[in-house]
Amino acid sequence: MNNLKSAFTILYLLASCDGEVSSSELELIMKFFQDNQEKIEFNHHHLISTLLFLSEEENKLRLAKAAQEYKNDSSEAERLDLLRFAFNLVISDGKIATEEIRMFNILGNSWDIDIDEFIKSNHHY
Repeated sequence: MNNLKSAFTILYLLASCDGEVSSSELELIMKFFQDNQEKIEFNHHHLISTLLFLSEEENKLRLAKAAQEYKNDSSEAERLDLLRFAFNLVISDGKIATEEIRMFNILGNSWDIDIDEFIKSNHHY
């Protein structure tokens, strides 16, 4: 799997796990897509269509799979960068939903990152 495809999957699942993708979240996802467009080797419309109707449990499994695939082909610094981008994505609508924290914990477990510490060090009040 293309690492950008894994990253896009992670971002989309995080943005949609609270039941909606806000306009601010969609703008950030599209910015990510546009910033990496020359490296993208997948159809994002098709990918989104495969993610739209997943159950909560299927979302978690798909996220864990994408996180592992991303980990296999990325450095720790790249994972932290993606996690920071994802954090900015989920707080762009002004709140962090319980579902989003659960999804972040899946990423933390997959990538050996303490999510509580990560959020404390990256959330500026």
